[in-house]
Amino acid sequence: MPRLSDTMTDGVVVRWLKKPGDVVNMGDVLAEIETDKATMEMEAFDEGVLKEIYVQEGQKIAVGEPIALISGEEEEPASPAPVEKIHAVPKRRIAQEKARIPQPKLAEVQHARDTADVEEGYSQAHQKRVATAGLAASSGAAGNTTGGRVKASPLARKVASKMNLDLSRIEGSGPGGRIIQEDVLAAAGQKTVVSTPSVVALPVGSGAEAELIPLTPMRRVIAQRMVESKSQIPHFYLQVELDAGPMLQLRSQANESLALSGGGKLSINDFVLKACVEALRRVPAVNSSFSDNAILRYKHVHLGFAVSLEEGLITPIIRNAENKSLRQISAEAKELSERARARKLKPEEYQGGTFTVSNLGGFGIDNFQAIINPPQAAILAVGSVIKKPVVSSPDQIVVGQRLGMTLCCDHRVVDGATGALFLQELRKLIENPTLMLI
Repeated sequence: MPRLSDTMTDGVVVRWLKKPGDVVNMGDVLAEIETDKATMEMEAFDEGVLKEIYVQEGQKIAVGEPIALISGEEEEPASPAPVEKIHAVPKRRIAQEKARIPQPKLAEVQHARDTADVEEGYSQAHQKRVATAGLAASSGAAGNTTGGRVKASPLARKVASKMNLDLSRIEGSGPGGRIIQEDVLAAAGQKTVVSTPSVVALPVGSGAEAELIPLTPMRRVIAQRMVESKSQIPHFYLQVELDAGPMLQLRSQANESLALSGGGKLSINDFVLKACVEALRRVPAVNSSFSDNAILRYKHVHLGFAVSLEEGLITPIIRNAENKSLRQISAEAKELSERARARKLKPEEYQGGTFTVSNLGGFGIDNFQAIINPPQAAILAVGSVIKKPVVSSPDQIVVGQRLGMTLCCDHRVVDGATGALFLQELRKLIENPTLMLI
């Protein structure tokens, strides 16, 4: 399994496009792989004949683990004896992958490889493993040794050591007879958590029940990155309420003209995105990131915006947004949103943003605080436009259209005054929206 994106630690085989016996050329698309953010095509990095498929559609496998065997046309299919050779290929690839992975992520990749066996699928295989492992433990079966060495995952070895179990007496159910954690737990007569949703009683009070929902690759990465963000980045928040009346009026006029010409409509979020781009041009300190030895101030605005999916959240990127008009930003945002919901984004289309906008106004949320998407230094949380009584300049109470925004900042990069200056520029643009068109 190759690493198809920077944050990928494992992937799910969605569909095989080749079958055993097919001739494979370098660059041919072998399968569609679901990563943490998108469904991507996996290309062959060698040529030959596809002899065996180890991972079936719908199964998950860690980066670096074998998923299929490609060999020369005259070679025989792999037998149980040369399985070690099959595993040797991923080991070399793992070394290559580690050389390209930043050091902080190596632990995540290793953790994913250690725990992949626990999550790779149970159902009918689970019942079989429980029976065979129990038999092996009681009768002294030793079918998992190769020249005196027991094949077992690091996690299985750790669990067996804690339980004082002899691995040589346990039959493995993993690839090539490898012992995985579930085999050890089954041999010990313990039950493991199944990966399919079920209702079980949990020890959280007076017999509360809960449904176990397996983590998707996307949800797992979201969890990791949000914990990383809140635990390592010192957040602070600046909140403002803007007069959205002028922006709504300009939007209405623009959409009337676009309707006559057959153009697409502009949304409130389109205006917010364009305003953020212009504000970042005027206050470039917010368009930055923190590194160990310096602050990285970006020359271009790669604007991310949050798109909600059924299984999580993704932030498509409008690259070089400072060079694009309001209509260009609107069209690109719509196109990226549609492809994001179809899981068709490429890694470069959702990675490498320098600033993010998260808008929950469409869900009826007035104000909220967002979590910074590392390594960015800020994220803007946008609420809904609401009507409320306001005091006008001649001290009269009138109905106003108010828009709440919260700027969430990394205090290592952005100070309070810098964040306030950014919001001042944003206010000028939202309350005088014709400035965005100049």
